[in-house]
Amino acid sequence: MKIFLLSFAFISSISCLWAQQKQNPISTNIYKNSKITVVKQTNNIGFTKNTGKMPNKEVLKKQQRTTINTNAKQIVQKNEIHWYALENENNTLYWSNVDCKNIIIELQKGISIESKGIKDFLQKNNLTKIVRKSKYPEIQNFYQFEVIEGNKKAILQIVNSAKLNPNILYVEPISIIKTNAFTPNDPYWNQQWGPYVIGADSVWSYYTGGTSNTKLAVIDNAVDWYHPDLYDNVWDGYDFANNDNDPTPDVAFASYQEHGTHVTGTIGATLNNGIGVSGMINDTVYFAKIGKDSTLSDVAVIDALNYISTVAHIRAVNMSFGGPSQSSALETAINNAWNNGKLLIAAAGNSNSSNPLYPAAFTNVISVSAVGVSSSYDFTCASYSNFGSTIDLSAPGGEASTGFPIISTLPNNTYGGANWQGTSMAAPHVTGLAGIVFDMNPFLTNAQARTIIEQQVFDLGASGWDQYFGTGMICAYCSYFEACNQLSANIATSGNLSFCEGGNVTFTCDYNDNVKYQWTFNGANISSATSNLLTANQSGSYNLVLTTPGGCQATWNPFIVTVNQNPPSPTISTNGSTTFCQGGSVILSAPSGYSWYNWSNGVNGPTNQDLTVTTTGSYSLNVANSNWCNSPESSPVWVQVNPLPPTPTISQNGNQLISDATTGNQWYLDGNIIPGATNQTYNITSAGNYYVISTNNGCSSNISNAIYSINVEEISLNNNFAVYPNPVNHELFIETLKSNSKLKFEIINSIGQIVYSSFVDKKVVVNISYFANGIYDLNIYDGQTIYTKRFIKE
Repeated sequence: MKIFLLSFAFISSISCLWAQQKQNPISTNIYKNSKITVVKQTNNIGFTKNTGKMPNKEVLKKQQRTTINTNAKQIVQKNEIHWYALENENNTLYWSNVDCKNIIIELQKGISIESKGIKDFLQKNNLTKIVRKSKYPEIQNFYQFEVIEGNKKAILQIVNSAKLNPNILYVEPISIIKTNAFTPNDPYWNQQWGPYVIGADSVWSYYTGGTSNTKLAVIDNAVDWYHPDLYDNVWDGYDFANNDNDPTPDVAFASYQEHGTHVTGTIGATLNNGIGVSGMINDTVYFAKIGKDSTLSDVAVIDALNYISTVAHIRAVNMSFGGPSQSSALETAINNAWNNGKLLIAAAGNSNSSNPLYPAAFTNVISVSAVGVSSSYDFTCASYSNFGSTIDLSAPGGEASTGFPIISTLPNNTYGGANWQGTSMAAPHVTGLAGIVFDMNPFLTNAQARTIIEQQVFDLGASGWDQYFGTGMICAYCSYFEACNQLSANIATSGNLSFCEGGNVTFTCDYNDNVKYQWTFNGANISSATSNLLTANQSGSYNLVLTTPGGCQATWNPFIVTVNQNPPSPTISTNGSTTFCQGGSVILSAPSGYSWYNWSNGVNGPTNQDLTVTTTGSYSLNVANSNWCNSPESSPVWVQVNPLPPTPTISQNGNQLISDATTGNQWYLDGNIIPGATNQTYNITSAGNYYVISTNNGCSSNISNAIYSINVEEISLNNNFAVYPNPVNHELFIETLKSNSKLKFEIINSIGQIVYSSFVDKKVVVNISYFANGIYDLNIYDGQTIYTKRFIKE
């Protein structure tokens, strides 16, 4: 693709006969914050430039764009009403630029100062002298009053009182309006009509650059970076045509490589250094050389764009060149740069044609047409400038034939000149403005910055967008203040703003190394809090003040942090002893009146006020109050649950009962304790059911098995009866020793069943070989007494 530098065009004037709808509209979402302040630099002096023969700048005030009613570009006028006196209560810059002796009050339409509520308000605040009232109350119903006290305190008192009246829209002191024009001491400034008519000198009253890390890139044939007016700002670059580190002209005094030096001077010639010309901004310029002898290399352009895509601090790129042929390679490089956040500006061409020129005609590039000045000092579509559907906006490009060329730097410490004009000269005005916009608001994306620059314009030509001026001629101070107005950053919080003692919340703001961060606590700066994040652990009001290199300050609505008090450590009460036997329990109770309880025995437990404990362990407690703040853990309560002894088993040997529990026995008869019967054995003394309970560590076992026994009167061989042998295998002998009567007897097994019954007369033999082995009772009845003998069958 053939690439041409876009200057030195001497083409006759054209008539603008038709308009065509602009294509490829740009749209972006804009987020605004309240309380935006522009901080004026104190080392700049504001006064009006002696223009001499300059275009009529006053005309532009009537042409400044507030609303563009086209599908391509649109700005909506904001109708939000601010109480700026309150919003700027602590802003010294605001109060130094208002007249506290005069106050303006705007009322709701149709409301008179004779209305009762308004009349009472005026009398209460001693506002009796009307200085001026609105000529068009149907549009804006305001009055200006003299304030007798005439100080900030009196103003704030009136304003706070006014906010209580619904018929008052706002009250504020009268603004002191000054002429904000900065006249650099550069000797050729009086000949630089371009920055003057777009209002750059008004911006310089606030900001001249040089305080940010922003870089602007120029892709052009060559630059004399040793030029004294460029030396401080142009110190980084590369020759992409010859692949070396020297972006200066290949041949000294070669006029065919002057173009890049001239373009660079319009953007970044050192402002107010007492020599030469005034560039748009004092920011670093990266120069990408694409000239090789007298030709330009399109491959070098592509390499330059792809390299620039990787450099984070380069925000805008100037391309004052182009060709009529489309190139996919160039378009890909353009898109790479755009997708990496670069704002791309290119000259529209000097052919006095509607034919598109590339790269300017690509969608992701701002296409800049040239504004000239007629012999009667009116703004015109420059005689040489391209026009058509691809034009985005316009900027001063020069009209040499009427004595309005573009003055800028030239190689070898020179300046020019009488014949310099072109869309090449228009584009760098836009690129310099882009540097101003990004310094004013470093958080802007390239799309957002493009929207600001294209919409904040002087509406030349047909109303709205037209094919000659695009949306209009750039307005430097309009874009500067709008960039500030759109200063916005996200502040994320790590959690709730209300938390308990020992907790905290972290505020994290979007990071940008061009921005100064200052966090405040209850209105006072936190000296150490100057990064993009802050951890807060105290109750109070936290805020962030952002200050950009361009002097824009933004203060967010404060974050109110509440640190809730933790309740004291609770005391646990019990309903009984904390030492008990298995199967028992104790109730642990927390103090009443808390929102939440958490019992712990090594792990989190129940969340009720009372806890019934049945197992051994150390029990502690946390409580939470109505703010759900936890107390410290209580002192632990140890609960000892002792195990029950094993259930004993008892057996019988003759007249003796035996427990298998060696210790802790207690014998019972028919459910009643047998006093003193605590041995392992017990001799039966009366009939009934016998059992035993074993005790250990104060805990009693379950009841043993029961053995039933009858009242026993022991019989021996020398007594009334003889029973033998014992134990017995086959035959049991029973003899009566004293009685001659025939007596009844019964043999009863261990479970109380009669297994044999008969009579004894002197002597009887009973065959018990078929009896089951075990213990048996022999009962002999003599009519008055039952005699019992226990024997064992083996």
